[in-house]
Amino acid sequence: MRILTGLLCGVVASICLARVAGPGVVIQTRNGGALVAELQARGLQTIMSSVQEFDNGNTFVMLNKEMDKDFSLPLQDVTIPLPAKMSANDLMEVLLSVYAAKMQYANKINIYSEVPLENVEFSDEELKGAVLPLMHFFAKAGVHEIQVKGQGLFETQPLPVRNPKSSIRSSYYIVGNTHPPLRQEIAGKLGRPSYTYEELLNLNQSLLNSRVYLISPPTLNANASFFQTLSQIHELVTRGAAVQFVSTYLPYARSDVPSFTHGVATQGRLIATLVESLGIEGSAFVRPHARQSLGFFSSPCYEITGRPTINKFLEAQGVGVIVSPDAGFQKDATRYAHELNKHRAADNQVGVVVINKKRQIDGTSEIVNAKGLGEEVKGKIAAIIDDETASGGTMADSAKAVKAAGAKKVIAVVTHLAGHAKKALSSHDIDLFAATDTLPFDESVWQGDLTRKFVKLSIADEVASYIRYLEN
Repeated sequence: MRILTGLLCGVVASICLARVAGPGVVIQTRNGGALVAELQARGLQTIMSSVQEFDNGNTFVMLNKEMDKDFSLPLQDVTIPLPAKMSANDLMEVLLSVYAAKMQYANKINIYSEVPLENVEFSDEELKGAVLPLMHFFAKAGVHEIQVKGQGLFETQPLPVRNPKSSIRSSYYIVGNTHPPLRQEIAGKLGRPSYTYEELLNLNQSLLNSRVYLISPPTLNANASFFQTLSQIHELVTRGAAVQFVSTYLPYARSDVPSFTHGVATQGRLIATLVESLGIEGSAFVRPHARQSLGFFSSPCYEITGRPTINKFLEAQGVGVIVSPDAGFQKDATRYAHELNKHRAADNQVGVVVINKKRQIDGTSEIVNAKGLGEEVKGKIAAIIDDETASGGTMADSAKAVKAAGAKKVIAVVTHLAGHAKKALSSHDIDLFAATDTLPFDESVWQGDLTRKFVKLSIADEVASYIRYLEN
């Protein structure tokens, strides 16, 4: 299972509601099973839940899609079961369900846990031995109380507020497990050693007054790698380090728009809350899907645009026109053209054209208007640019329209390759496909011509520049 944009796979919970009455409701999660039956025996009504996980990590938690007139979640007490053994996807489902219920004005949200939180076991290899402050996560997500089976109710308590900032820095470290090649390249450009998280701890050096740059984008198992990163941040801050969370891809960045009608929670806000609440000094992300996502953070948060890296490639290819695959990317396409035109003569300016498409809730899309492309792209090298792709379907559809309009050559470029992009790489209309290495990807999934068509662009220079900026 591959990420998207995910980080990197995400959880999509579509919750169908029945008419509710009585003392409250229980959300039927995937792994709730026997715990739900116990709560039903107490008279709680059930909200059925079905979960879908997208390759690109997008998450939509749907509460009452049709807004049933007979159902009202506001002022209801909601209970969510937490089994003794679970996966990272199960935990994310619980947290997203909490957030969705909160956005629907639930009166009180409780967790019913099969065992004490410190005894919960995770099946993911990434979380073996990891220490996750679950009580803290639930408190920050909006849980009021936790009931452990056979025990009483406990009011949730977040961790004490920790301030890792210090005017004196003894040293800094480049650390990370999820993307070793990128971490090592960044460290090389800075003339510093690079470490895995375990190697850093095994140095047996005090981290007090040290800054740790945790280079930790999500991997193929997006939720597991994300919670692993949270566990590492928690331990590093506990040891006195000032942690800079450098995730070249912002997990759940596409879930940035709330919709009460469909109960779509701002999951990007939840991710920011979980990361920031552990006491990080600051964070940096490469080209979040929506720049306003950075506003979810109240601590310093820096955007690494990726444009200098991509523009260097575009200039070398002699691109004559930038194509935005949808209206939403038009401003970015214009920025790319503007920056390229700074160094070009007046009679050799890069133009911008926009293709209109209609996107469905399941992530598929179709082009609805490609008129007017001909005179803008005919005989030119056209670059279709987007912030991310998983399957490459949008790129392939756009390239077909651009080639049909007479483009001499079509290049597809994305900042984040959050999948295999086989539709783009196998398209006869795309001559070259380029992506920055913000996310780890396995080129062995491609064969023959697919590999020869692909160009990897290193984002290490831009990340290293950000670190130099802080350290100087």
